[in-house]
Amino acid sequence: MGRFRLYAAVFVMLSVFGYCSSSYAADQTTIDEMKLQMEKMQNMIMQQQEQIKSLTVKLDNGSKPQKHNTKVDHTESHNSGHAVSQHDRHTENHNSGHAVSQHDNKQVLTEFDKAVDERILEFFETEESKELVAHNMPVEIGYDEGFFFRTHDEKFSMKLTSMLQFKYNYRDANREEDNSSFSLRRARLTFNGNAYGEHMQYYGDLELRSSGSKDGSKSVELLDLFGTYEKYEFAKIRFGQWKVPFNGQFMTSEAELQMIDRSEADEVFNFGRQIGIMVFGSIWEEKLEYFLGFWNGNFRNEEENDNNEHLWIARVMYDPLGHFGEAESDYEYHNKPLIHFEAAVAFDGEDDITLELDGIGEFETDEIDKTQIVGEFGLKYKGFFFITEYYWRKRHVDSFRGRKIDDANLIDKGFFAQAGYFLIPKKLEVAGRYSMVSFDDALEEDSIIESTFGLNYYFSGRRHKVQFNAIRLDEESNEDGHDAIDYNYRLQYQVKF
Repeated sequence: MGRFRLYAAVFVMLSVFGYCSSSYAADQTTIDEMKLQMEKMQNMIMQQQEQIKSLTVKLDNGSKPQKHNTKVDHTESHNSGHAVSQHDRHTENHNSGHAVSQHDNKQVLTEFDKAVDERILEFFETEESKELVAHNMPVEIGYDEGFFFRTHDEKFSMKLTSMLQFKYNYRDANREEDNSSFSLRRARLTFNGNAYGEHMQYYGDLELRSSGSKDGSKSVELLDLFGTYEKYEFAKIRFGQWKVPFNGQFMTSEAELQMIDRSEADEVFNFGRQIGIMVFGSIWEEKLEYFLGFWNGNFRNEEENDNNEHLWIARVMYDPLGHFGEAESDYEYHNKPLIHFEAAVAFDGEDDITLELDGIGEFETDEIDKTQIVGEFGLKYKGFFFITEYYWRKRHVDSFRGRKIDDANLIDKGFFAQAGYFLIPKKLEVAGRYSMVSFDDALEEDSIIESTFGLNYYFSGRRHKVQFNAIRLDEESNEDGHDAIDYNYRLQYQVKF
């Protein structure tokens, strides 16, 4: 009986707690449903109590001592001892039977108590009971590609996701010492969800392994933190700090790259993460997407802009055969081809920039106006993936030491082409990439040629995999006029959950 009362009390307390905690946010329909569910459980408890009482009464009635007529003939004195002996034996037998009856009653009650406990336990193991308890809790908790909790009215939610990339790299250097090292390439903690309804979304990303890029700090670093109001699919608003959406490869999640790292061309021409605001949306069943926004034009986590210039970007994407997506590789193994076109233009202004000019050395400018363009094409079809991007950048030196300069333009170019194919669908993939960056001839910066071979094995989806890359990096013209060629061999294990 003790266990039964304990289960019942705990359940009623949970129900009342859940009701009290969530009643302020629930509508009248939800409250009525909760009351009915509580009444149902209470009725079941009362029925069990009535059955116990009824059985107890029956057992008590069956255990009462019976009256017996035991007459003793006092005139037959010589038989008195014999009569008394019979009476004693009768009384002894009656008491013995009564004691056995009480023992049997206790045993029956114990067995019934166990049976009731079993029924209660069986009820709590049913789906109906689990739904009843879950419904009366203040929030719903679970796992769906990340641990989440959300209110029953779905006005508030949060999902927590973590990612670890453990990398080994052996570097066969041309002009420096060879290097062999392990590293945590990325260690991320991501949180995202909605607040005050489904239209207000938020996203945050923390780098637990800081690169020390901010003032040499090795503390946890904020990568992304932004909010998005997306009531209308064709016009959404985003504000905060996140990746500047200039080129497609930079926007691809690090967990969904076909190679361990992005191309050398991307590293030169992307704009990183910055603080800003953007309007974007899609039309024609997500076949056409646009992005229009402006940012501070400096590095991430900067408290304010260092001038009155901003980075402006306009970007458009077209997927004529269906949504292409940002993830590299055709892991889904599309039976129908998907193609992707993209173009973007960026305008930015910078002050006090130091350039390395050929034959002159360091050259510090007062102001530079920068224009940058990118074009992209992509294809996915039956395990095959292809993507290419072309970059063009013009940096106009507006003034030098307070004097205007005419026709001082520095032109930089770059591109990469990357392809891969699943030898075993959704398991084993082979890939290759060629990338080149060509700086203006007036600059001392070396042109870069990258050639990469990749092999990927997927354990479970895109999130859990191991990757191998062999990279040849050629810096074409260094100080002594000879190429500097380095080889890197990388092995990376990734898990995201």
